[in-house]
Amino acid sequence: MKKDVFILFLFLLSTISLAAPAPWGIAINPQTEECTAYWPGDEFSHNSLPEGWVSYRQESNGDHQVIISEYGECVFEVGNEEECCKKLGLPYIDDIYNNPKKTEFNEFILIIPIIIILTLIVISFKLFLNKKLKKNSK
Repeated sequence: MKKDVFILFLFLLSTISLAAPAPWGIAINPQTEECTAYWPGDEFSHNSLPEGWVSYRQESNGDHQVIISEYGECVFEVGNEEECCKKLGLPYIDDIYNNPKKTEFNEFILIIPIIIILTLIVISFKLFLNKKLKKNSK
């Protein structure tokens, strides 16, 4: 019985993945030559770019982060994306989504922890009953 619980625990643990938020960057529309701040999202949401926009991630360049594009290179700091766009010679656009921002939410992410918790409760209850039955049979 303990072996089964251990195997089930390992299986449940293996289905959990740790996800981290994607790093901030910029997005450039090559057709209009506009630039904006861009965050791709995290494990709960995905922020899609409108058609025609291309995202650029920050890269490490020694002691600071840079963004490298066909328009050049700029030192990148989160919250200071406008300066990076200016350095690339592109106008900064504050909102490319025309509010409200398009965000896709993955509801399945919420279901997984609930299933895991319910499974652990059922296993714990079953172990408790087995222990109680063994105690009463003696």
